[in-house]
Amino acid sequence: MTLYKKDNLEISLIEENDIEEVIKIFESFDFNVNCDTGDRPISNKFERIIRENLERSKKLETVLVLKIDGKIIGYLSCFVSYSQLVLGHIAIHRDYQHRGYGRLLTLTSMYLASKSNRDVSLICNHTNHYLSSLGFKTHDGIHYTFKGRLENDCIPDVFINIEDYKKLKEKESEERVESFKRFLKSPLGKDIMNL
Repeated sequence: MTLYKKDNLEISLIEENDIEEVIKIFESFDFNVNCDTGDRPISNKFERIIRENLERSKKLETVLVLKIDGKIIGYLSCFVSYSQLVLGHIAIHRDYQHRGYGRLLTLTSMYLASKSNRDVSLICNHTNHYLSSLGFKTHDGIHYTFKGRLENDCIPDVFINIEDYKKLKEKESEERVESFKRFLKSPLGKDIMNL
């Protein structure tokens, strides 16, 4: 689904045939370690998440891809968390950096968030003037949030709405409880409970 197109430049939601090129760009960068686990993002986990979300018509997570003349030169990953669209990593091929493409991807994600009535947030491990120039605010130099709405009628609403998200999370919680109850009734579950 194309979100933005001008001349030879296009931003769209990732499609099956884009995954390989996005993973190549992903693997070419030494992303900052995950603050919680100390691990680098793992490409096969990233690829699995992309493939799972391609199957959903309304997205919980997605990747925006930036193409010039049909060639992928960058991407931005993002996911829904209740009333926010959280930006993951932004990567632009080294040959195309410092030309405003990261800014364009970020602005597109901000429009997407506006369409589904969400704020935008992200964590950046250093003070980022680029984010400040886009209207993001920070209280500690690490956590950035954009509150407000950007309007652009040409960008479709692709993310799941907040009420449906809450229902989905409730259903997932109920399914986990039922799964655990089934496990407790299994021979292994009974053995463990008898220890």
